Amino acid sequence: VFGSGVPCQPVDLALACWLRVIGMAESEVGVDALIAQARADGSALGRLFERYRPFLMALARQRVGPRLAVRNDASDIVQETLAEAHRGFPRFRGCSEPEFSAWIKRIHDHNLAEAVRKHVHVAKQSIEKERAVAEADSSASFCWQEPAASQSTPSQKLIKGEKALRLAALL
Repeated sequence: VFGSGVPCQPVDLALACWLRVIGMAESEVGVDALIAQARADGSALGRLFERYRPFLMALARQRVGPRLAVRNDASDIVQETLAEAHRGFPRFRGCSEPEFSAWIKRIHDHNLAEAVRKHVHVAKQSIEKERAVAEADSSASFCWQEPAASQSTPSQKLIKGEKALRLAALL
């Protein structure tokens, strides 16, 4: 994509820029090589997915608003995308960065659309029908809503870990 003389689509250009930002140094294995390695050895598939995780997170954060994030965080959607890509990789026939980028982005876009459909547009489960518990009955005391201690939840620990990895990748 970069330096190939082939014009880039905006998403391809954004992905190429992102791959450079997260440390695609000259000594690192390129995406094309990781695809070939992943076909021969499954451990390279994890490295390939980790290369795309920050890009997928950025896309998910753009589409997942604060109301949807209550039910389905951006990291949940990225995790689902990577799990589906892992299951579907044996059927992936491409061998280049643009092909893999388009393939994983298509899976990701489907998962984003499904999350919106499931949590926003379905009448029985619509976010629009939800109210905070404290608003439901203002006469009741809801002291149990406050955490018992200032400890991190497992999801907060995961988010902190992802933020640390992104920061390390940027440095």
